[in-house]
This record gives sequence, structure tokens and C-alpha cells, in this order.
Amino acid sequence: MPILNAWSPTYSRRRGRRRSGVRLLIGQPAHLRFMTGLEQSAVVEDLCAGGACLRAPVRLRPGDHLGLRVNLGIGYKFDFRARVVHNIPVPRGMHQRYGLRFVALKQEDEHRLLQYLECQQAGLRAGVRALHAEY
Repeated sequence: MPILNAWSPTYSRRRGRRRSGVRLLIGQPAHLRFMTGLEQSAVVEDLCAGGACLRAPVRLRPGDHLGLRVNLGIGYKFDFRARVVHNIPVPRGMHQRYGLRFVALKQEDEHRLLQYLECQQAGLRAGVRALHAEY
């Protein structure tokens, strides 16, 4: 792996592939909703237009489908449908890490998500945090 690619925000360490989009580190609380109707708290660690990485105290398997509800601020509340694409065991921890891919994303939600990501990335480039969080 070239050293420059290792530090690139679009480089995937898994299988050495480039990501389809830039991932934004957010550390945002979220709720998982399962087909059974049960809900579980989680933390979205990073987010991109096609999916997210999260930590949750539940056991999920690749292929599992679930709902992901996350509030990124005023005008940026999302209720995604997602599929687990991989799980990452965390040694000596209660929470597991999961990679999710969004499925059946509505065009309006995709547009709002891209708008949010672009705004946050512009803020990071300027050295400030964009004010979309509810305080």
C-alpha cells in the first residue's frame, strides 16, 4: 500500500480499495431498529453518502438488514435502511464495530446527506466546524 494512500480519506484499509466517497468522522448517537421492532442505541463513528461505520452493543451479521435513525442537526434528521456489510470484533470491549451500506435511499435523503457532508467537509478545510448540530 503506498504511504500516500494510507492517509487518504478515500482509501479503504479493507482489501486496499478506494472508497466511493469521503468518510466524515462524526461520533454521533443513533438508534438501530430491527425487523422485530426492537431498538438499540448505537454510535455512528463515520458517515459517507453510501453508508456508515458504527459501534453497537449487539451482535449483527453481514447481510442483516436494519433501520438507522440519526439526527445530525436541524434539517438533517435521517431514517436510513441499511445492510450490514462487515463486522469488526473489538477486543476487550462491549461494543462491536459494523460497516453498513444504505439501501433504498430516497433521492431527497441522498441529496440532503450529500449537502450535509459537503458542508462539513468545507468547514473542516476552513478549520471550523459547520453549525448544523442542535445544542
